[in-house]
Amino acid sequence: MPAQSASCNDVDYHAFYGYPNHDSPSPNAIASNPLAEIPPFVITQSEESAEPETKRWPVLVSFMIPALGGLLFGYDIGATSFVVVQLESSSYSGVDWYSTVADSAVWRGIITSGSVGGAFLISFLVFPLSEVLGRRGEMLIGASLYMLGGLLQVMAGISSLAEAAALSLLVCGRLVFGMGIGFSMHAVPIYISETMPSSVRGAFISAKEAVIVGGMVRS
Repeated sequence: MPAQSASCNDVDYHAFYGYPNHDSPSPNAIASNPLAEIPPFVITQSEESAEPETKRWPVLVSFMIPALGGLLFGYDIGATSFVVVQLESSSYSGVDWYSTVADSAVWRGIITSGSVGGAFLISFLVFPLSEVLGRRGEMLIGASLYMLGGLLQVMAGISSLAEAAALSLLVCGRLVFGMGIGFSMHAVPIYISETMPSSVRGAFISAKEAVIVGGMVRS
């Protein structure tokens, strides 16, 4: 004998659809509007996706490697003032053109502000290039510019170089190093915010600033 089909009046819509009592549609409303059969989408606590367990070491490594750019930035800020004083001394400079730096406030200003000037100049290119290069590409370019700028500054101390060549290498090295700062300081905060778990994101972004200050203290 075929099973008797239940009428609308026989259906327990509270149990079948899981509606709260005050939200359940009446049989007449369902008959006139089929869309009323669709239950509301309610997310319960058990259905919410829990954040995956965060492993400590991968998170720390993902922070420390990019934060080295901030460490070098802080080290440059702290070391520059001391190095300029050394360049004015015949005993500590190790170069023959120390008197040029000692007698010229312009040269001292150029050497001191060279890295900031390089960061300022490259900032006009960083913003249009950031979406093309990506955060990782920006940091790689910044690291390469850090190395090249440091190498040029070291080469400026070669005793066999003429004064003009040595000062040119020093200023160029400062500018290139500053370009590395521009790339790194643009990419690192965004990279950290994009890769850190939400539970520790704010702490690590703030820690990046502490790394910069740590570089100043270390210098």
